[in-house]
Amino acid sequence: FLLVYNILVIVMGLGGSTLVLIGSLKYRAIQMDQSSVILLENIAVADLVATVLQYVPMLVTLAAERWLFGEFLCFCAVFRYIPFAAEAMLIAIMSCHRVRVLKMPIMLKMVK
Repeated sequence: FLLVYNILVIVMGLGGSTLVLIGSLKYRAIQMDQSSVILLENIAVADLVATVLQYVPMLVTLAAERWLFGEFLCFCAVFRYIPFAAEAMLIAIMSCHRVRVLKMPIMLKMVK
């Protein structure tokens, strides 16, 4: 069950974040103010990094039923939680930005 779950998380995480980045960078498909688009792109990049650092080693370990990446990467495994913290901070920043946009829409249009 965990193996199938991790495969689904990897496919959906990589696919979704890649589609967001392609849609916003190549096709300019996301119609929001520029700072919100930048925050959304950074969240997608952090999600890609989190998926690769967290779920890919977990999938390999579950498939092999043991740790295959050596002692050094086992020691460095604690750093794989950094993208999750970055995502949480970016979501908080984006929420604060949206509140600011809703409270002062006229002032933000004058700044542009």
